[in-house]
Amino acid sequence: MVRFGKVMATTVAVLSIGITGCQKKDTPLSKAFDADRYFSDLKTEKFVIKKAKALDVDAIIAAQPDSWLVEYASTSFDATSGATILTDVTFAAANKPEIGVSIKELSIWGADTTAIVNRLQGKQKNQALPVATRIEATNLKLYGLETLMQPIMDAANVFIIDIAKDDPAMSDIDLTTSFDSYEFTMGKIIINDFVLYPSVLKLIDMPTNAGKANAEISNEEMMEIIHWFQKGANINSMISYRDFAAYDNVFDMAMTQYGKPAKISGTIALTGYKEMHRGDIGYMVTKNFSYGMTMPISPLNKTENTSTQSIEMNTTTEQSEYKDIRLAKAMDHFARGVMPDRTDTDFMSLGIWTIENTISEFNGEKLYNLGSTTFDLSQFYWLIPEKIDIHLENIKYNIAGFANYMEANLSALSPSDAEALGIYDGLSEKMEEIIKVLEKYDMEEPSIDFDFGIKWDGVTGESAINYDLGIDNFTRYGMKARAKLPSYDATLDILTDKSKDVDEEAKKAALDALFRETVKFKEYTVYFKDEGGFDKGFAMVKDFAELAPDNDRIAFLRFSTPEQLREMVASGLMLGATAAQKEFPPAMAYIQSAANFIREGGELTISVVPPIPLSADELQSLDELTQTITPDEIIKKLGVSVVHKP
Repeated sequence: MVRFGKVMATTVAVLSIGITGCQKKDTPLSKAFDADRYFSDLKTEKFVIKKAKALDVDAIIAAQPDSWLVEYASTSFDATSGATILTDVTFAAANKPEIGVSIKELSIWGADTTAIVNRLQGKQKNQALPVATRIEATNLKLYGLETLMQPIMDAANVFIIDIAKDDPAMSDIDLTTSFDSYEFTMGKIIINDFVLYPSVLKLIDMPTNAGKANAEISNEEMMEIIHWFQKGANINSMISYRDFAAYDNVFDMAMTQYGKPAKISGTIALTGYKEMHRGDIGYMVTKNFSYGMTMPISPLNKTENTSTQSIEMNTTTEQSEYKDIRLAKAMDHFARGVMPDRTDTDFMSLGIWTIENTISEFNGEKLYNLGSTTFDLSQFYWLIPEKIDIHLENIKYNIAGFANYMEANLSALSPSDAEALGIYDGLSEKMEEIIKVLEKYDMEEPSIDFDFGIKWDGVTGESAINYDLGIDNFTRYGMKARAKLPSYDATLDILTDKSKDVDEEAKKAALDALFRETVKFKEYTVYFKDEGGFDKGFAMVKDFAELAPDNDRIAFLRFSTPEQLREMVASGLMLGATAAQKEFPPAMAYIQSAANFIREGGELTISVVPPIPLSADELQSLDELTQTITPDEIIKKLGVSVVHKP
C-alpha cells in the first residue's frame, strides 16, 4: 500500500462538505431547469480531457505533511479519457485513524501537479487553486462515524440525567444513549470544476455569558463550540464547484436506548448541487429521501410496568429543492469573526425551499401526508428578514393513525403516571366509534392548506402580515394586517449610538419616541368561510353526543337535529344583541351579520381599516376617545365593517 498526498485528503473533505453545501452566486438558474435530466446526464457522461497529463503522485507525496493517512492499492493513467485513476483508496486523519473514508475507485481529471505541490509547500496560498476539472468516486464509505458522534451524545446524556436525577420514578431507568455503529455510503460522486480558495479563518477570543454562576457550560467550552462553527464556515468559504452530485446514498445507525437496541437507516437516491461558490447555492435538490427508525419506548416507572415496547417510524420525501441561497458573505464574516457592515443591506439570502410529497408512517400505518411545502426566505435587509412566506398544501392527517400512535406511547406509562396526565380509561375503545363518525362525513383524513407571510420594507418601514388556514370541504379562516413601522436606519442609529452621554435608558427612551412618531396602524381584517363545515360540524356534534348516551348534560345534543343545533347557536348570538345595542348601537348590525353567517353559511369578513392611519398614541388613547365621540364617529374613524356574503 502507498501513502498519498494531502490534496487527496482535501478532496475527501470536499466530498463530505458537498453534502451540506457550499455554493456559487452567479446568476439564478432558470425556472425551466430540468434537474432530473441534468443530473441523470451528469451520471452517465463519459468525461474526456484531450492531451491531458497524469497526476504526479510521487511529487504530491513528497510535498504533503504528515497530518493525513492516505493509502491506495494502485494508480494508473487513462490516456483516452485523461483521468488519473486510483483504486481502494482510504483517507484518515493521523490522530484519529479509526475515522475515515474509503473509496473503491477515484478518478481525477485536470489536476495541476505543480500548483498543488506549491500550495502544499505554503506557496501561492493567497491565490485560488483550481484543484481539478472533474472528480469521480465510486463506492465511497464514511466509517467510524459512531466514534465521531459519541462525544455529542455523551454531552446529551449528562444533560438528560441531570434533569431526571430528582425524579424518584426514573431513578432505576437507564436514560443513556450510545452509538454502536454509524456508516454512510455513496454509490457514486461527481464534482466538476473544483476550486480551493485561500483560508480567511481568524478565531475570535471573547468572553461569553458561559462560565458564570450556575452556568451549565464553561467559557472555554463555549469558545470551543464557537471556534468549531468558525472553522466550518471557513471551509465553506474556501470551496467552489460547478456541480456536485452524490448518487445512491445509504446510511445505517445502530444505537442503544434505555438498554435496548435502536436503529435508524435510510436512503437518498440523489443529492445534487448546481453553481456552488463559497457559501452561495444556485440550486440544490435531494431525490427520494427515505429513512426509518426502530426505537424502544421505556416505561416511566419499572416497578409498575416492566415491559419495554418498540415502535417503527418511517418517513419518505419525494423531492426537496433549494434555490438562490446566498451565504458567501456570511461564511466569510463568521470565519473572520467580524460583524457585517450595517450599510451592506443586501448581505444574505436563505433562498426558496420546496419540499414535495412527504409521507410519515407509524408501525406501517400512515400518520400524515404533506403534499407540498414552500418556504421563501430570499429577502433580507442586512441580517433582518424582509420577507418570510410559508405555504403548505394538501396536508392530510390520518386521525386513526395518530390515535394508535398515542396509544402505543401511553401504554408505556405506569398507571399512576397515566392518571396524573389525565388519561381516561376506555379512550382507545371509543376511538373506533369516533373514527366511524369522521368517516361518515369524510373527515377521517382531513386535507389542510396553510399560508403565512410577513413582509417588512427596511427603507420605508411598510409592513404586512397574513395568515390563511383552510380545511378542504369544511372551512377556511384568515387574517391580514398592515402597518408602518420604523425604518432600519432610524432604528439602528439609536441602537448603535455610542455617544458618551447616551446610556441604555436614553436609548430606550429614544426608541419609544421613535415608535410613537413612526408607527401607523393601517388595517386588521379577519375572515371566515363556510365550505360545508357548518353542515358537517353540527351533524357530527349530534353523532358524537350519541356516543355518550348516559351523559345527561349533553342530552339536548342527542335529541336535537343538526338544523336545530345550528339555529340555537345563531339565536344565542342574538340574545345579547339588544343589550349590546344600548351600549353601542352599531353592534346590532354586526351581531346580526354573524348570526346570519351561522344560519346561511357563506363568508363573514370583519375589518378595521381607518381612512387615516392611526398613530401609536392614537391607538393607546382609544379608550379615552370612546368617551368623547359618538359610536358612529368611532366606527368612521376606525373604519370598522362587518360584512356577511351568503
